[in-house]
Amino acid sequence: MSTIYKLNRSLLMMICVSGAMILQSENVNAADGREIYNTYCTMCHATGLNAAPMYGNRQVWGKIVKTGRDTVYSYAINGLRGMPARGGIASLTDDEVKAAVDFLVGGSGGWGDAE
Repeated sequence: MSTIYKLNRSLLMMICVSGAMILQSENVNAADGREIYNTYCTMCHATGLNAAPMYGNRQVWGKIVKTGRDTVYSYAINGLRGMPARGGIASLTDDEVKAAVDFLVGGSGGWGDAE
């Protein structure tokens, strides 16, 4: 292999690795619950599809949050009844799922005294 080819190949690999690191850090920093909810969750939680508790329904969410914050997060991360784990979006991190749950609960009466 020529020296130029080796340098170009090395440079290309560095660019790819750097790009992947930037994309990964952007995903972690993008844990905006509203954005995640609007992108992935509204299909079910805005319409009640698959018996999903709807955004803004204080009565239903009031009962759900009484089970505790960790339990509700676990439902969203691991799935429950008609909801697949992570809402069917396997690429979402735990923190992104939690941010979406926090947004959904916040718009439906909040966590109250739920631990």
